[in-house]
Amino acid sequence: MYYDFISNQKNFYPLNINGADGLWNQSGIICFNKNYTYDQLNSALNSILKDNESFRCCVIDKNNSPFSYISEFEYADFPYFEFETKHELNQTAIRFANQLHGNKLFKAFIFKCENFSGFFANFHHLIIHGYS
Repeated sequence: MYYDFISNQKNFYPLNINGADGLWNQSGIICFNKNYTYDQLNSALNSILKDNESFRCCVIDKNNSPFSYISEFEYADFPYFEFETKHELNQTAIRFANQLHGNKLFKAFIFKCENFSGFFANFHHLIIHGYS
């Protein structure tokens, strides 16, 4: 099922999707004071995706008009990084945030840094609007 964009979304659609500017994205890092395994964190992230349809929101262009749809849940193997310092983690998160484009509006990676682990998540503003 496809959902039509509202007028404000249509106005910003070319800038948001095609421009892929990190300005439009909402990001966050969740850290745990424990070194969870990749499998534990990957499983947790997949549970979040499975239980929250808005995280699976995608955009498609049909006849030069944008529509959104909810993709079916597919178990994902999220990227994994090990960092020596928090600075390395932050630099990767910044680059990752600016790579959100195309039809998928959610992106994440799992990490281990110093004595903690966690994940970075990046949401396109269309997902955030769904919660507001």
